[in-house]
Amino acid sequence: MSPTAPRIVPSWLRLADWAGVVLWLSAICYASSLPGSELQRLSRFMFWDKAQHFLAFAVGAGNLALVLRWSTPWPPARVALFTIIAVITFGAVDEIHQVFTPGRYGADAFDWLADALGAAAGAGSTLLIHARRQTPRLLAPART
Repeated sequence: MSPTAPRIVPSWLRLADWAGVVLWLSAICYASSLPGSELQRLSRFMFWDKAQHFLAFAVGAGNLALVLRWSTPWPPARVALFTIIAVITFGAVDEIHQVFTPGRYGADAFDWLADALGAAAGAGSTLLIHARRQTPRLLAPART
């Protein structure tokens, strides 16, 4: 299969993945609109803020990369580049949005850096896993 050949993925699966992207975007927007005190009260898993940003944006980028790989004829490099740019742009807008949220600081360059690193990790790992699954495996020689 060439890198630009369309992948045969059921439409319901592509639709479900697009719904996952929309759900992720909505969850980030919702969490960003919560005042700082409310966000801390609702968070069950409090751990390092930058790790939370990294993981959240890795999940979003991984999901977007997968659905773009399934839905477009783009080669993996274009999917990765588009995904990373789209997700880090969303992260920047999210940081600006938090400036206007009571009890939040926003515009934190280190939060945005964690978002960007998460986006690169999510898109890259998803495409690597997808590529490994698409590559024919050679049979190992039988042991005697």
